[in-house]
Amino acid sequence: MLVCCPMGVKCKNGGIKYEPLEKLITDNVIEKYRNRDNVSYNEDTYLLDKLKEQRAEKEILVKKLNIAIEKINDAFELGDYSREEWLKRHEMRTNELTVAQNDLHELENKINNFSSVIHEEKRKNIEFFLNKINQLSTPEARNVLFSSIINFITWFRKGNDIEMDIQYK
Repeated sequence: MLVCCPMGVKCKNGGIKYEPLEKLITDNVIEKYRNRDNVSYNEDTYLLDKLKEQRAEKEILVKKLNIAIEKINDAFELGDYSREEWLKRHEMRTNELTVAQNDLHELENKINNFSSVIHEEKRKNIEFFLNKINQLSTPEARNVLFSSIINFITWFRKGNDIEMDIQYK
Protein backbone atom coordinates (compact mmCIF):
# COMPACT_ATOMS: atom_id res chain seq x y z
CA MET A 1 0.00 0.00 0.00
CA LEU A 2 1.36 3.43 -0.93
CA VAL A 3 0.87 6.08 1.71
CA CYS A 4 2.06 9.66 1.45
CA CYS A 5 0.39 11.10 4.56
CA PRO A 6 -1.11 9.69 7.77
CA MET A 7 -4.82 8.92 7.71
CA GLY A 8 -6.93 12.05 8.05
CA VAL A 9 -4.16 14.41 6.90
CA LYS A 10 -4.58 16.04 3.51
CA CYS A 11 -1.89 14.86 1.11
CA LYS A 12 0.52 17.58 0.01
CA ASN A 13 1.97 15.48 -2.81
CA GLY A 14 0.83 16.04 -6.36
CA GLY A 15 0.13 13.10 -8.61
CA ILE A 16 2.93 10.90 -9.84
CA LYS A 17 3.26 8.47 -12.70
CA TYR A 18 3.27 4.86 -11.63
CA GLU A 19 6.23 3.66 -13.70
CA PRO A 20 8.93 5.93 -12.18
CA LEU A 21 7.64 5.23 -8.68
CA GLU A 22 7.59 1.50 -9.31
CA LYS A 23 11.18 1.65 -10.61
CA LEU A 24 12.28 3.48 -7.44
CA ILE A 25 10.60 0.87 -5.28
CA THR A 26 12.06 -2.00 -7.28
CA ASP A 27 15.56 -0.51 -7.13
CA ASN A 28 15.20 0.02 -3.37
CA VAL A 29 14.08 -3.58 -2.79
CA ILE A 30 16.83 -5.04 -4.99
CA GLU A 31 19.45 -2.89 -3.25
CA LYS A 32 18.23 -3.95 0.19
CA TYR A 33 18.21 -7.64 -0.64
CA ARG A 34 21.06 -7.83 -3.15
CA ASN A 35 23.24 -9.79 -0.77
CA ARG A 36 20.72 -12.35 0.46
CA ASP A 37 23.09 -13.72 3.10
CA ASN A 38 23.23 -10.38 4.92
CA VAL A 39 19.47 -9.82 5.16
CA SER A 40 18.46 -8.37 8.53
CA TYR A 41 15.32 -9.65 10.19
CA ASN A 42 14.95 -7.07 12.95
CA GLU A 43 11.33 -6.49 11.92
CA ASP A 44 10.33 -9.79 13.55
CA THR A 45 11.12 -8.70 17.07
CA TYR A 46 7.53 -7.75 17.94
CA LEU A 47 6.22 -11.33 17.81
CA LEU A 48 9.31 -12.69 19.52
CA ASP A 49 8.99 -10.08 22.28
CA LYS A 50 5.37 -11.11 22.87
CA LEU A 51 6.41 -14.75 23.24
CA LYS A 52 9.13 -13.72 25.71
CA GLU A 53 6.60 -11.69 27.72
CA GLN A 54 4.31 -14.72 27.90
CA ARG A 55 7.26 -16.87 29.02
CA ALA A 56 8.13 -14.38 31.79
CA GLU A 57 4.52 -14.43 32.99
CA LYS A 58 4.51 -18.25 33.06
CA GLU A 59 7.82 -18.29 34.97
CA ILE A 60 6.27 -16.02 37.61
CA LEU A 61 3.20 -18.27 37.81
CA VAL A 62 5.42 -21.38 38.26
CA LYS A 63 7.30 -19.66 41.11
CA LYS A 64 4.03 -18.63 42.79
CA LEU A 65 2.64 -22.16 42.51
CA ASN A 66 5.83 -23.63 44.00
CA ILE A 67 5.53 -21.20 46.91
CA ALA A 68 1.85 -22.13 47.33
CA ILE A 69 2.76 -25.84 47.50
CA GLU A 70 5.45 -25.10 50.10
CA LYS A 71 2.91 -23.16 52.20
CA ILE A 72 0.40 -26.01 51.94
CA ASN A 73 3.09 -28.45 53.13
CA ASP A 74 4.10 -26.12 55.98
CA ALA A 75 0.47 -25.73 57.07
CA PHE A 76 0.06 -29.52 57.10
CA GLU A 77 3.23 -29.94 59.20
CA LEU A 78 1.93 -27.37 61.67
CA GLY A 79 -1.36 -29.24 61.93
CA ASP A 80 -3.45 -26.53 60.26
CA TYR A 81 -4.76 -29.02 57.66
CA SER A 82 -6.06 -32.54 58.07
CA ARG A 83 -4.48 -35.17 55.82
CA GLU A 84 -7.53 -35.13 53.51
CA GLU A 85 -7.52 -31.32 53.25
CA TRP A 86 -3.76 -31.32 52.60
CA LEU A 87 -4.09 -33.99 49.87
CA LYS A 88 -6.90 -32.06 48.19
CA ARG A 89 -5.05 -28.72 48.22
CA HIS A 90 -1.68 -30.27 47.32
CA GLU A 91 -3.15 -32.16 44.37
CA MET A 92 -4.96 -29.05 43.07
CA ARG A 93 -1.80 -26.90 43.18
CA THR A 94 0.38 -29.69 41.76
CA ASN A 95 -1.98 -30.06 38.78
CA GLU A 96 -1.89 -26.28 38.22
CA LEU A 97 1.91 -26.38 38.43
CA THR A 98 2.11 -29.19 35.86
CA VAL A 99 -0.07 -27.28 33.41
CA ALA A 100 1.98 -24.09 33.91
CA GLN A 101 5.27 -25.98 33.44
CA ASN A 102 3.95 -27.59 30.24
CA ASP A 103 2.87 -24.18 28.94
CA LEU A 104 6.27 -22.76 29.82
CA HIS A 105 8.04 -25.59 28.01
CA GLU A 106 5.84 -25.03 24.94
CA LEU A 107 6.63 -21.29 24.95
CA GLU A 108 10.36 -22.00 25.22
CA ASN A 109 10.13 -24.32 22.21
CA LYS A 110 8.27 -21.64 20.22
CA ILE A 111 10.92 -19.06 21.12
CA ASN A 112 13.78 -21.39 20.18
CA ASN A 113 12.19 -22.30 16.84
CA PHE A 114 10.78 -18.85 16.06
CA SER A 115 13.73 -17.17 14.42
CA SER A 116 14.73 -20.05 12.16
CA VAL A 117 11.16 -20.55 10.87
CA ILE A 118 10.53 -16.85 10.25
CA HIS A 119 13.92 -16.31 8.66
CA GLU A 120 13.45 -19.25 6.32
CA GLU A 121 9.99 -18.01 5.31
CA LYS A 122 11.33 -14.52 4.63
CA ARG A 123 14.27 -15.89 2.68
CA LYS A 124 11.90 -17.84 0.45
CA ASN A 125 9.66 -14.77 -0.11
CA ILE A 126 12.65 -12.61 -1.01
CA GLU A 127 14.09 -15.27 -3.30
CA PHE A 128 10.74 -15.61 -5.04
CA PHE A 129 10.41 -11.83 -5.38
CA LEU A 130 13.89 -11.35 -6.85
CA ASN A 131 13.37 -14.19 -9.33
CA LYS A 132 9.94 -13.01 -10.50
CA ILE A 133 9.96 -9.19 -10.45
CA ASN A 134 11.45 -8.78 -13.93
CA GLN A 135 9.31 -11.55 -15.42
CA LEU A 136 5.91 -10.00 -14.63
CA SER A 137 4.48 -7.73 -17.30
CA THR A 138 1.43 -6.13 -15.66
CA PRO A 139 1.52 -3.52 -12.88
CA GLU A 140 -1.18 -5.46 -11.05
CA ALA A 141 0.91 -8.65 -10.96
CA ARG A 142 4.00 -6.74 -9.80
CA ASN A 143 1.91 -5.00 -7.12
CA VAL A 144 0.84 -8.39 -5.73
CA LEU A 145 4.49 -9.44 -5.70
CA PHE A 146 5.52 -6.22 -3.93
CA SER A 147 2.82 -6.89 -1.33
CA SER A 148 4.48 -10.20 -0.46
CA ILE A 149 7.49 -8.43 1.09
CA ILE A 150 6.31 -4.83 1.77
CA ASN A 151 3.87 -3.69 4.45
CA PHE A 152 3.57 -0.10 3.26
CA ILE A 153 5.47 2.77 1.67
CA THR A 154 5.49 6.39 2.77
CA TRP A 155 6.68 8.82 0.10
CA PHE A 156 7.15 12.54 -0.23
CA ARG A 157 7.77 14.60 -3.33
CA LYS A 158 10.31 17.43 -3.22
CA GLY A 159 10.30 19.07 -6.61
CA ASN A 160 11.31 16.37 -9.05
CA ASP A 161 12.80 14.18 -6.31
CA ILE A 162 10.94 11.55 -4.35
CA GLU A 163 11.87 10.43 -0.87
CA MET A 164 10.39 7.19 0.38
CA ASP A 165 10.43 5.02 3.44
CA ILE A 166 9.60 1.37 2.80
CA GLN A 167 8.37 -0.74 5.72
CA TYR A 168 9.19 -4.36 4.91
CA LYS A 169 7.38 -7.41 6.29
